[in-house]
Amino acid sequence: MRVEHPQKNRVTTSAQAAVIPLMLALVLAVMPMHSSHVEAAKPDNAGNAGGNSGGANDSASSTVTDIQRFLYQTTWGPNSDLLANMTAASGKLDNSAKEAFLQAQFSVNTSTFPYPETAYAPGEFSSFRPVQRRFFYNAVHESDQLRQRVAFFLSQLWVVSETELRHRERMQPYVETLHDLAFDNYRRIMEVITLHPSMGAYLNMVGSRADNNRIPNENFSRELLQLFTIGPVMLKLDGSIKTDKRSGLDIPSYNEDDVMGLARALSGWTYPTREGANNRCRNPSVFHLGPMIPSRCSDRHDATEKRLFSGDLIIPADLAADEEVNRVLDYLFEHPNMGPFLAQRLIHHFVSSNPSEKYIKAVASAFNNNGSGVRGDMHAVLKKLFMHAEASSAPEAMMAGHLREPVLFMTASLRAFDAQLNPESTSNELRNYARAMEQDPWRAPSVFNYFHLAHGTFHGDHGGNHADGPEFAIHTLTGSLNRANFIDELTRDSLGGVSVKLGALHLLEPEALVDELSNRLLQSPLSDSDRATVLAAISSESGKRRARMAIYLISNTRAWIQNQ
Repeated sequence: MRVEHPQKNRVTTSAQAAVIPLMLALVLAVMPMHSSHVEAAKPDNAGNAGGNSGGANDSASSTVTDIQRFLYQTTWGPNSDLLANMTAASGKLDNSAKEAFLQAQFSVNTSTFPYPETAYAPGEFSSFRPVQRRFFYNAVHESDQLRQRVAFFLSQLWVVSETELRHRERMQPYVETLHDLAFDNYRRIMEVITLHPSMGAYLNMVGSRADNNRIPNENFSRELLQLFTIGPVMLKLDGSIKTDKRSGLDIPSYNEDDVMGLARALSGWTYPTREGANNRCRNPSVFHLGPMIPSRCSDRHDATEKRLFSGDLIIPADLAADEEVNRVLDYLFEHPNMGPFLAQRLIHHFVSSNPSEKYIKAVASAFNNNGSGVRGDMHAVLKKLFMHAEASSAPEAMMAGHLREPVLFMTASLRAFDAQLNPESTSNELRNYARAMEQDPWRAPSVFNYFHLAHGTFHGDHGGNHADGPEFAIHTLTGSLNRANFIDELTRDSLGGVSVKLGALHLLEPEALVDELSNRLLQSPLSDSDRATVLAAISSESGKRRARMAIYLISNTRAWIQNQ
């Protein structure tokens, strides 16, 4: 049932030829219409997005569905053990059960990476593929699921890409840092990432100089404002854009002078020194020994007074490079945009591409104050993110949920069938499947990520509404067919270095088989038309072929691809 790219030729059997139009109908149900501008269709401010807006229901089946939804948000996808354990522990998935799960996840840090720190050396083990193999292994097998998910989110917000760094010993330390940082206070996250040598190399803050009338490099300062922290326009706490009362225009949050002034404030940094070496004006490239340090040549840092953001940030003259970095990060951390900026992106990634303003405001408020006067507490932010009523709803609207980005699509599929991965096997190249779907892990094509986190390309008229859908930017026809190909090879247990066993599914009759797979995979029922399509396709098949075909078709419905 593999579907080749349109430009390739492949001979199919008559049975395959019959099912391909059915599969394409299901795939095309979630294909976007592209547009350069997208208006967000948000649920009403009561938090409703169509269908139920409440939390868990009392029935056993609803409880399992609620647990599935929660686990799809907080992990790489439920596997049979995790789903069984949580179902047994939770007679009802209420907020206390969710909080207990989250609290346990905050304390877990089990994932490892292929090379120990002592093995780092330029030119050694330069391939990044073992890191990517371990990334997928960790996602499928390790218990620190939420930590991994948050690290992957941070990697798409604070982008550093191996496509530019090009060596494992430069990129793996960044992967490890985001993993370890995931639940820290956000102010520390900002500082550690800003001074990480890999970020310094990627966006040219390392070696940025202001001596001899040089203009410091503006790459990092620009993206720090535009993409990493506050965004280009002023926001209300609910994520909506502030406008000028007279002109009606958006109010910018910074201007070009702020970018240049910030670059001057962030000048004068170099790599950390190797053990036993002396600090130089610019130290040799070291990516794993710790944060960047101020250059020994202090004149490379611009120590003049700086007045930024319409005078809201005044940096006095004669401050050292590290003092200026702290002033800048403190200002951005306290900026009113910081909470809603981060909240909106977190909700988009984990829960819904079109949240209500009430939902954004709730998560942003948790960022501003954890209830004890602490700002940036990621524990509080994540609890609000996953325990808000809107995250627990079971929406049926077309625009609900979000498109599973390729890596999430793959890991959820693998975990649903209890796949076993061998991280050392060179045949385990799951990254090739992800790359074919345009999401090569930790290798984003630019600092704007695989797709811009704040902009969607799904622009359709559904009841007079439009919707954001950031992930649709990479959801092309070819990508859709590659998703289908991945599922086809999964059902055939031919992914390479991956073992998938379908158990006794082949013994089930068509109706029971569809029910079992729907219960295992979906958070919302198949539509009547999708169910009829699947049953019509598998009714004349039997045994393992019927089971494979049912998985293949259900995994290409909107109910699976568009995570709701």
